[in-house]
Parts: sequence; C-alpha cells; structure tokens
Amino acid sequence: MRLMIPVLLAASALAVTSHAATPDAAETALLHKAETCVQTQAPAAAAVSKTSADAVTFLVSGLCAEDIENYENYQRNAALLAGWRAQPPKLPIAEDGKPLPAFEKQEADKVAAVLAALPDITIDPRTGEMHTPPGFLPTLEMNTSFSQIMMLAFGQQAHFMTVAAQNVLTALTAQKAVASH
Repeated sequence: MRLMIPVLLAASALAVTSHAATPDAAETALLHKAETCVQTQAPAAAAVSKTSADAVTFLVSGLCAEDIENYENYQRNAALLAGWRAQPPKLPIAEDGKPLPAFEKQEADKVAAVLAALPDITIDPRTGEMHTPPGFLPTLEMNTSFSQIMMLAFGQQAHFMTVAAQNVLTALTAQKAVASH
C-alpha cells in the first residue's frame, strides 16, 4: 500500500509533463529498450528485494539504470537542440552603420560561430550524448529554461518509476500465486 502513493504521485507528475515533439526513431528505440529492461528484470528485482519500493529502486537505479539514462540523455539533449535550432542566438547589429564596439564584435563572432555549428550538432542514437563541433560553446541566450529541463527530467523519472512499480507488482503477484499452489 505504501508503494501506491508514490506511484500515483509519479503518474500525476507524468501527466503534467509531456514531450512537445513527436519522438523520432532513436528516441522510440531507447524508450523501448529501457522499458523492456524494466519489464524483464522486474521478477529478479522483486525476488531479491525486501520491499516493493526497494525492488522499484533497484530496477530504476541499478539493473536498468544505463538504459534509462541513455533514453533520458537522448530526450533531454533532443529538447535542448530543438530549442537552440528553433530560437538561435541573434547577431548584434551595429547602430547607424557604425562598427560594433570591440566587446560586441567579440560577441558577434561567438554568435556567428554558434550559428555555423548548429547544423553539425548530433545526438548519439545509442547513448543520447550530444556531439558538438570542437570548441562549440552555447551563448548565454541559448540557455533553455531550467524549469523546462527539470520538468522533463522529473517526468522521465516518474515514467520509469511507474513502469517499474507496475512490473514489480505484477511479479510479486505472480510469485504469490506460484507460492500458494
């Protein structure tokens, strides 16, 4: 019963957060791999854990942590890159045809380098890691909303905790059924 409250909280948090873009093939494959790990490893986690909460934690933070992390990295980095490409930094504009002051010229050069590099940024479809050209450094105005990234991360964790809880409860029910016969 104690597990049900966190599960309900996780489910409601998941409902609040949603990934705006349609997942691509790599994101879908990583999600499937992580969920499959949780589903297939739930009986083993339930068998060696003292409580269902321990089994859920063991699944998400131990047995399937790498697959979950790869999915989370991919989803987070895809959201960052989509945001950067949707709202790239703007080049400073000189007023009245005057040359830019030295500091603004340096900033303009940085922005130009970022704009040139944006098309070359990729995300590894196996690990979710972002690969940027050498020397790439996002400008300050490229910062994606911290709260949006945190909500995305919270939603991801809530999703996997929910999937793990469902599978652990199914495994425990199956174990009890076998034990009673």
